[in-house]
Amino acid sequence: MSSGDKFLKVARSAALTGIIGLVAVSTYLGKPSQATSDPRPPPDLTPSYALTLSDDNQTVELSGRIDFGATAHLSYLLEHMPEVTLIRLSSGGGQIAEARGLAKVVERLALATTVAEECSSACTLVFVAGQQRHVESGARLGFHRYSVRSATAAQYIDPAREIARDMTLFRRANVKEAFLTQILDTPAESMWYPSRGELLAAGMIDPQPSDLRN
Repeated sequence: MSSGDKFLKVARSAALTGIIGLVAVSTYLGKPSQATSDPRPPPDLTPSYALTLSDDNQTVELSGRIDFGATAHLSYLLEHMPEVTLIRLSSGGGQIAEARGLAKVVERLALATTVAEECSSACTLVFVAGQQRHVESGARLGFHRYSVRSATAAQYIDPAREIARDMTLFRRANVKEAFLTQILDTPAESMWYPSRGELLAAGMIDPQPSDLRN
């Protein structure tokens, strides 16, 4: 079986894994389920993210909103594609709990992370888990405090406590405290995009040869 055929087989299985995870979550939340005689997923359960493998099988790109099922999907893909050493991110954020799961996978497999265009909000949890971390030319990282959009969820979830919990991931990556303070000081309804110099000084990204020459 060629590597292309192998990936197509894995991708189909991984997509199914993501769909199963989404169905389980929707059932837990009390959404009406589809009749078991129809194997097609409901239209509103289409994943809002995409995982794409590079031609050399060494890079997987995660794009779109980080949503339920992404961690199971990535884990399954990497189980069958051990050649992957890098995850390329392009996401404006999404579910914090799912981002935490993705970060654990990245940490466990010691993957490097890079930003293709933008990696903001929950996406930065995945990025900072990288063994090596880089931002491509013209790309940016965006940070802000957490928020809870649901009034019901707000009764049980303290955003300040949740983001404080996730700051431990940044500290494990040796990110400077002053940088973390700036994240905590940025309102949830806005976004802070640090300069490359700020990211380097804080330890958020690793220097490249061009940085060392400047």
